[in-house]
Amino acid sequence: MVRTRITICLFFIFLFPHARAQTKLSATLQQYNESQKRLLVKNISRFLFVVSQGQWDLDSTVLFVCKNYGIDQQLPYDETINSGRGSMEIKLLAGNQVSETIQYAGKVKGEEQLRVLLELAVYYLHRPGNKPEHLDSAARFIDAAKKIAVNANPAKWIPECDALLVEYYQQTGEPQKGQEYMDRVLRAVKADPARLAIAYHQQALRLPFNDTSRLVWLNKAYANFQQLGLNEHAIEVLSDVVTTYFTFDWKTAEQKLNEVLQLEKESGYRHYMDTYFVISYLRSNSADYFGSLAYADSSLNEIKATGDSTIYSLVCMRMGAMYDGLGEWEQALTWLGKGMERRKREPRLFWKDNLEYMFFPMLKLNRTAEYRDSLESIYKEFPPATKIDSIYYLLYQGRVLEELGDVDEAGKRFNRVEHLVAEVPALYRYGNLVTGLEAVAWYHYNKKNFKHARELLKKGIDLFGDRKVISELAGQYELMYKLDSVEGNYQKAFQNHLRYVYFRDTIMNISQRFRSHELNVRYASEKKDQDIRILTQQGVIDQSSLRQARQTRNLILGGSVLLLVIIGLLYNQYRTKQKNADLIAQKNATLVQLLDEKEWLLREVHHRVKNNLQTIVSLLELQAEYLDKDALEAVQASQNRIYATSLLHQKLYQFDKVSSVNMRSYLPELTQHLQEAFAIKDRIRFVLDIAPIELDVSQAVPVGLIVNETVTNSIRYAFNGMADNATISIQFTKGTDGMLQLTIADNGRGLPHGSEMKVSGLGLKLVKGLAEDIDGHAQIESIEGTRIIIRFKPRDPLTLTMDEARLQK
Repeated sequence: MVRTRITICLFFIFLFPHARAQTKLSATLQQYNESQKRLLVKNISRFLFVVSQGQWDLDSTVLFVCKNYGIDQQLPYDETINSGRGSMEIKLLAGNQVSETIQYAGKVKGEEQLRVLLELAVYYLHRPGNKPEHLDSAARFIDAAKKIAVNANPAKWIPECDALLVEYYQQTGEPQKGQEYMDRVLRAVKADPARLAIAYHQQALRLPFNDTSRLVWLNKAYANFQQLGLNEHAIEVLSDVVTTYFTFDWKTAEQKLNEVLQLEKESGYRHYMDTYFVISYLRSNSADYFGSLAYADSSLNEIKATGDSTIYSLVCMRMGAMYDGLGEWEQALTWLGKGMERRKREPRLFWKDNLEYMFFPMLKLNRTAEYRDSLESIYKEFPPATKIDSIYYLLYQGRVLEELGDVDEAGKRFNRVEHLVAEVPALYRYGNLVTGLEAVAWYHYNKKNFKHARELLKKGIDLFGDRKVISELAGQYELMYKLDSVEGNYQKAFQNHLRYVYFRDTIMNISQRFRSHELNVRYASEKKDQDIRILTQQGVIDQSSLRQARQTRNLILGGSVLLLVIIGLLYNQYRTKQKNADLIAQKNATLVQLLDEKEWLLREVHHRVKNNLQTIVSLLELQAEYLDKDALEAVQASQNRIYATSLLHQKLYQFDKVSSVNMRSYLPELTQHLQEAFAIKDRIRFVLDIAPIELDVSQAVPVGLIVNETVTNSIRYAFNGMADNATISIQFTKGTDGMLQLTIADNGRGLPHGSEMKVSGLGLKLVKGLAEDIDGHAQIESIEGTRIIIRFKPRDPLTLTMDEARLQK
């Protein structure tokens, strides 16, 4: 019992922080308007796309982020075409119900149909993977929408169709054709400032990062959005400006990031932990470790404030990397370990860098073998999924083997790293990939392969370009001056050695400042503790007087009495609550027991009713042997009616649900019985389309009798004189309005003209009466045979299933 309570306590201890975070995130998202939610998806998606270095395509990233926040996947793309987040097409596509959306498009007309078609085009344009079949589907929907647009507000809808064609041709690898449509869009929307700004933004994003006009278009879009007061759009565009500068000019990128941060704070948008993260990264590249730690810490604070821990593991990696750079190995491993804790429930993208950054601190702490074991264990559990995953795995395998003295095996890994890095698109060759090339260069230097070492070093320097990382510069100049010395170029070696010493000392000075700052903090803390102790001692001396002692005693006595009263009241309340809880538990147990007994009694009733009905059927069979044809047919009809009811009661006692019947199970057996009873298996074909609908017994019995009567009439009268191709079809479905529809049709000779709704026979009278019993409406048609349609509203079952009762228990 004690162990159980401890387990429950531990469960809630771990559950509550997660639940609080989820509640806080939900509250944050509820405060966002549609534009802020769209900005959230686009900003976090862009951030993860850059972090992934091309391992995730942008559409996959957006889809992941939408699912993560519970936002429909159309929101990032359909701003200019959507009629409201509650529209039918949005609800259907949110559940990937494409066929249903296409059917819905066929039911609506005009601009509403056009919107549905464009939403379908957006859906297929942004499926992950850029598959040809998806693009073909998108093109068909755009073409269909454009035909409608000609007669339905063409000034608005033709540009929207063309804007989607721009995306289509961009994805099919036809940018020139896409530009033609982009030019059409720009001309068509020039009178609408907001739509024109969106077009400017689209034009910019379709251009490569190294195209100088990309920034021109982004700045035009940003200026328009700023002038119009569309803050979320302005933030999104400025973030794309940052991403562009990130590829070649980190200094300007950081300046723009601070502008983004200011706009985010002014607009009421709370998700700027990713902005803090990137500023922290850029500060670390310039060896401003204080600033980097401060921004990483701010990112953690925003994660706590919003309850959004999406990038928590990445921020832990940033903290660990900073402490690693400062030589605080244990502190670095603490943060990197936190970043690894969620690896079983997060994609590799979020936690993998923590594992890689663990190498250097564990090396410094003489724990290289331990790191090797962790590396192999984790990659065994999570094998490399992409080319970049394989590069990092081989790289750190090689570095570990080199440190442990297995140089030849390390060389094999490094050779594979070189080849794989060459296959990575140049756009994504940055960060640790470049650092990895330099590690391989050092390996070849130590192996005296000086020429190849210089080639690899030059590749790394070229890939960094103007983006200078001080820690990397120190390593580059160190290797340069050593290679220059080996080659006899002593003047250049001396110059590079001076540069190496400069950057090394810069890093060391930062590290010493950090340690000095840490000592100052510790000293200030100790001084405060000492002051507190002195004040406490002085307080004890001041309270030594008799009068103060008496007052203190009286206060203590009064407080003790009050405390005892409160404890007594709390204990009494606790006992009362416990008694009530025990009483409720006892009553619940009694109710559950009574419910179980009721279920079994109902089951027994159904069983006995079924047996009694079977007995009646058997008696009718005996009687039938002595009857003429007309009487025999009447008895046989009664037999079939009784069997239909008997079969239903059999279903009720065979399954857990004793008040409802699954019609997909019941109706096929009933029709099979009728086939056997009339011996028509080879003459008449049955086509069944029965949905898995649960019907209350009060409706299931009439439905079974309706099917029995209608099918019996078809068998007896519909196919007289027909030699072949006789078919009876039964369809039972549920419509979008919640109504149930039972359709029984045959392709026989049909009813006489004009007699469809004239009820004369007993069977048809019975069908009409049974339809009224279930609050339904019977419709009889004679078109290429006879069709009977019954529409009615389902009733709720009167009791819970036995499983549901046990769950409540």
